[in-house]
Amino acid sequence: MSENVLYYGNNLKVLRVYIPDNSIDLICIDPPFNSNAGYNIIFKEPVGDSSKAQITAFEDSWHWTEETERIFQDIVNNSPAEVVEMMRAFLRFVGRNDIMAYLTMMCIRLVELRRVLKDTGSIYLHCDPTASHYLKILMDTIFGKNNFRNEIVWCYRGAGYPKKDFGRRHDIIFRYSKGENYFVALGMGSYHSEKWGRDFPRLQIFTIEDLLLGKKPKIPQSLLVYKRAQIQTKPNQLEIDND
Repeated sequence: MSENVLYYGNNLKVLRVYIPDNSIDLICIDPPFNSNAGYNIIFKEPVGDSSKAQITAFEDSWHWTEETERIFQDIVNNSPAEVVEMMRAFLRFVGRNDIMAYLTMMCIRLVELRRVLKDTGSIYLHCDPTASHYLKILMDTIFGKNNFRNEIVWCYRGAGYPKKDFGRRHDIIFRYSKGENYFVALGMGSYHSEKWGRDFPRLQIFTIEDLLLGKKPKIPQSLLVYKRAQIQTKPNQLEIDND
């Protein structure tokens, strides 16, 4: 597999043609959320301003079409039996509609992503509550419910104040490994709260650059993680046992 290459095009085709089995350490995906938003290719004018002439690259929604039916049949013909059974159950329950088209698009790619992930690898999937419950079941089926590691809730401000509902101000990040012997690049630091007069744990994130060059891990100010389980890492990494 070529290194330092940026592939442009349909990611399903790229996965199937260019990416071999068990070759990827870490996968982070931020797929469309099925929220009916439009995403544009933005052109810049010579002065640096956005151009008024823009192309809609894709819509953040799918519709059940002949192409979707073909992809669904591809899943039935080529995916593991448990994936086929789950997708058929989804189809009976959800029907041939937009959400089923979205799940079909996601399923065929997640199957390929599992194929290319190393046995020690992990995958992070970013989604929102419009489809996270379906995607959790799909990820359990493809990667195995025993390989579910974390549901990370990403909270943010904004999104208005509905009169009859609670504010919708979070996204979901699902973290799965391919197996039990997964690599974890996490460490626990701490910060001192003047308000409470004590130390609290804080997650340290090791970037690839940190790991290769031995730099001090970056610590996001807004992210606190209370860890109640021991995480085993590779011999030259940290061992976390924080109650």
